[in-house]
Order: sequence, then C-alpha cells, then structure tokens
Amino acid sequence: MEQLLKQHPKWQGRIVLVQICNPARGKGIDLVEIKAEIEESCHRINKEFGKPGYEPIFFIHRPVSISERMSYYSIAECVVVTAVRDGMNLTPYEYTVCRQGVSGAETGSNLSGPKKSMLVVSEFIGCTPSLRCYFLEFSNMWISSPWAC
Repeated sequence: MEQLLKQHPKWQGRIVLVQICNPARGKGIDLVEIKAEIEESCHRINKEFGKPGYEPIFFIHRPVSISERMSYYSIAECVVVTAVRDGMNLTPYEYTVCRQGVSGAETGSNLSGPKKSMLVVSEFIGCTPSLRCYFLEFSNMWISSPWAC
C-alpha cells in the first residue's frame, strides 16, 4: 500500500486498504512480533498519507462477524488472501459469492449482477488447490508465490 501511494499519488485520498487480521488461534513470540510490525506499518503509512477524514489503512484485529465480512467483501474491488499459518481458508469462496450480486435485486441497483473484482491468493492457503479450476475458468484470480519472481 505504501509503495502504491508513493508511486501513484493520484490514488491518495481515493483508495483504502481494509486489513482484516483474524486473531491467531495459537500463541507465540513470532505472532506478537508480526502483529506489532503490522500495526507499526499501518500507523506510519496513515501518518504519512492520511489527512483529516481519510486514513489509507483501516486495520481490524479482532474477530469479525460473518455479516460484517460480507459487507466488506460486497464493496471490495480486490481481496488479497495470505496467511502466516493456514488451514482451509474460506475467504476466497465468500468473496466470490458476495461479488455475484443479489438474485432478484432491482436492475441497475448496486446489488444487481456480478461486480468487477480481483482475487489474489497465496499458494500457501489451504484452499488454493481447489481454486485452480476456478482460475482456469476466470482470469480475475492470481495465485501468487514468493518464488515466482
């Protein structure tokens, strides 16, 4: 986000990153350090690029209800799914469903029909193998690997 705002100043004030960080089920010093690093980065970026009424990063580190997640997914134009440790992550499936629109919604409303969106997933999240067939059918999903460069 920091690089995006530096390299493309026109997006300052127009783009927001909602970072939903589900609390870890486990414990350990590495998790505490990661959380501290994320919070520090968010604070630094918000201080540098924020202004009254605008913060480029909204950091959520608490359990998020299904209805709140669905609200975020419905308006998000892009979702990036990564994990420090992961089991079967349902986020890509939930996001895809939320972006399809609501059956029977009034034509032309914000709820009718599929919305343009992008899904970026780490190859290390548990559901990536099952998403590969989806990836072959639709071109709006990227499977990223730190070794792909």
